[in-house]
Amino acid sequence: MKSFRQPTKHSVGRDSRRALTSLPSRNPGLEGVSPHPVWKRSSSRALWDWLIGLLSFAVLQGPGCSRAPSPEPPVANVGAVLRLLDLNNRPVDPLQTNLNQAKVFIFVSTDCPISNRYAPEVRRLCEKFSPLGAQFWLVYPSETETSETIRKHLEDYRYPCEALRDPRHDLVKQAQVRVTPEAAVFTAGSRLVYHGRIDDRYVDFGKERPAPTRRDLHDVLEAVVSGRAVTNPPMPAVGCYIAE
Repeated sequence: MKSFRQPTKHSVGRDSRRALTSLPSRNPGLEGVSPHPVWKRSSSRALWDWLIGLLSFAVLQGPGCSRAPSPEPPVANVGAVLRLLDLNNRPVDPLQTNLNQAKVFIFVSTDCPISNRYAPEVRRLCEKFSPLGAQFWLVYPSETETSETIRKHLEDYRYPCEALRDPRHDLVKQAQVRVTPEAAVFTAGSRLVYHGRIDDRYVDFGKERPAPTRRDLHDVLEAVVSGRAVTNPPMPAVGCYIAE
């Protein structure tokens, strides 16, 4: 009968080192080299890579510029009372003014480069469709943008539209927008008929066409002022995310 020897602390250590040393090396050039230093360096490198990956993920999830997810189809207003602010900090519910008039909201921010690039197009749309009965507002959703900052922004980019602040995101939620710049159009009865991009000039963040091939907001407004049904689907906009 074979006898079994109770392993001691020293024998376990020798057996463990022997087992580790006998493992096949993934790099033929490292045959016979003790695995312990390699294991420590690999573990440190893996931990460092993991930390960098986690930090990168956190940065990408924060406020910044990107393509918004596909928007939800427009829905009718359910009668919620909105509380926006004009530049004199007076409360305003823009959906309850001129109830039979089409309302166009363009969500912008003072420090978003894509939003600012659209200033000439926003001016053209406002100047063309305002005389035809559409009421335009620029909406600033950031709670950190003051009335003074917004007034300067309006002057710098020569916006002819009225401006509102939406620090509580009442209209952001009602209009189902996610980025700046993004548009929302309400018709009589405060019905949301379109929300999404202004046009398709930006394919994705950092990818810009020389000129748009589809002018979504323009086509929607042409239908609205002509009394036709809006058939344009909501289109995802490219821009700077609106922070929660």
